[in-house]
Parts: sequence; C-alpha cells; structure tokens
Amino acid sequence: TGGRIRFLGGNLLMPAWPTASSVASWFGKLNILDECDKIGVEGLGKEADLLTLLRKRMRDTSDSKLLAGSTPAQGYVYTETIACQQVWSRTAQCPHCHAQIRMDMDGFDIPENATVEQIKHGQVDVGYACSDCGALWDEQDRKSSYVNGRDIIIKGQDLTDPVSIGYHLPAWYLPQVPMTEICAAI
Repeated sequence: TGGRIRFLGGNLLMPAWPTASSVASWFGKLNILDECDKIGVEGLGKEADLLTLLRKRMRDTSDSKLLAGSTPAQGYVYTETIACQQVWSRTAQCPHCHAQIRMDMDGFDIPENATVEQIKHGQVDVGYACSDCGALWDEQDRKSSYVNGRDIIIKGQDLTDPVSIGYHLPAWYLPQVPMTEICAAI
C-alpha cells in the first residue's frame, strides 16, 4: 500500500516525504505539515515552498484544511501564523498578583555572568519576572502560571467566522520545557 492507511470510515492517510513531487502528486481535505520550517527549500528545485505547493493542490476541493506547525527555524510558519485573519496566543497568570500577562523573552531573569553550561546544569538560579508586579517566579510558579493562564485573541477579535486562524505558543509558557533550557537558549 506504499505506507497508506485506510480507516474504517473511508478516510485515507498518506504520509509523504517533504518533496515537491510528493506534494504535487496528491491532494487532500486535511493536510498536515509537521516541522515544515525545518524542511527548507533545498531539494525543491525551481518549485515554490511546500506551503505554496500544498495550497495549490488544495484548490482541488473547496473544503480543504491545512494545519502547519513547527518549532522556530526562521521559516514561514511564524510569518504565516501572524498573517492569519485571527491569531490566538496565551497569557500566564502571575501566582503572586494574579494578573494575566503575556510572557516574553525579556522577562527571564538570568544572572549577568552566567554561562550556558552553568544554566543548563542548574548551577545558577534563573527565573521569570512578572511584568505587572515584578515578582520573580521559580519553576513551580511558572507551571502554575500556565495552568491558570488563558488563550486570548491577539488579532482579529472582531471576526466571528475567520477563514484562517493561527495560534502562536512560545515554549516559555510550557511547563514541560524547563526554564534552564529556555534561559540557556536565550
């Protein structure tokens, strides 16, 4: 079957390599691109990027949907996400003052002379400072801030039936990603 999986309801799942010929050969109602910013345009020759090629194939049916996701790689997923008609993001609730804040890279508290190795191995204390009250969060506070945070619309609040919806969630909100990893990357 060439890696195809047919579900009992008749749907067909066809995993494909990220090449121009794979994208150009088939169309689908639900198209999922995972880690597509990591693919790049190498190997596509004179073709457009994979999102553009896939969108062209999606014209074959009027109710096609596209889900594209990626970790940051300075590619087109972030640009496409922000270009959506409606964009959602997340807030974190400060466990000290209970304000809903949007976290950013500048809020991380990293000792001035700390090395990446010291941060990675937990040899220095890192934290996150609430932009509202200034309280310094530890790892447990940041986990709590996620649980009590909210999804919010940051663009297109007035739209009731948007055609395209993006969701941007930086890793610094996620409790599964330790602050040491985030601060070492910063």
